[in-house]
Amino acid sequence: MLHDSRHTFATAVSGVKTGTVGDAVQVVTADTPCRMIHIHAKAGNASNVSIGDSSADASTGQGKLLANGEHYDYPLNNLNKVYLDILTAGDGIDYIYFRD
Repeated sequence: MLHDSRHTFATAVSGVKTGTVGDAVQVVTADTPCRMIHIHAKAGNASNVSIGDSSADASTGQGKLLANGEHYDYPLNNLNKVYLDILTAGDGIDYIYFRD
């Protein structure tokens, strides 16, 4: 059982996602119920990445922009609602999602 001051989780699952320049891509396409995701922009990224819904766009700043090494915690009910957009090929994120 994992917990922080606000939540208790039974399971944590990690993953890695590399984006596609100019296209917002889902972190996962399958139905993946969860309670929260912890997103960490890879330390070696050459530029900012954008996290958000299908309108995430790193070139315009649409979504949550993360510089290399930055992280963001996002409560949500399904991992397939999270999209990633990048400016530089090879950039991406590491993530951990939590579920009951």
